[in-house]
Amino acid sequence: MEDAMERDQPLSPFGRLFLQPLLNQVINTAVALEFPIDDVEAIKAEVRSSIMLQHPRFCSLMVTDSCGREHWRKTQVDVDRHVIVRHRPLSDDIHISDEDAVNDFIADLSVSSPLPTDKPLWEIHLLLAHKTAVFRVHHALGDGISLMSMLL
Repeated sequence: MEDAMERDQPLSPFGRLFLQPLLNQVINTAVALEFPIDDVEAIKAEVRSSIMLQHPRFCSLMVTDSCGREHWRKTQVDVDRHVIVRHRPLSDDIHISDEDAVNDFIADLSVSSPLPTDKPLWEIHLLLAHKTAVFRVHHALGDGISLMSMLL
């Protein structure tokens, strides 16, 4: 008999609501760091061993069955596809502060970049020139408070 965690898990009613294309409910959180991000591979290793990847939703794809119902399907997580590294500054304008550049970046992501559905619905953008990590998590994975308590 198939293990319960290996079977597709149905989405909650709110999860289904948050996945409607017109809503695009992605939680974007910027974390400014005190020190430069020197070792991207160490950060990826931390992500691989984190509690986040023990949570089933962070390791699942959203799939639709033949009746149009959405389900979570467990998958292998390729951290390299989820941790996106940007080496260069977000703006060439020296008069734009790091905070403004990061806020503009997040605003652009919010309106033009839905999370891809061919991988679990989260990303971490490392903005090396700005000493900032931007976490993007689809609201169908959880609410902001529960997600932040897991990440911190």
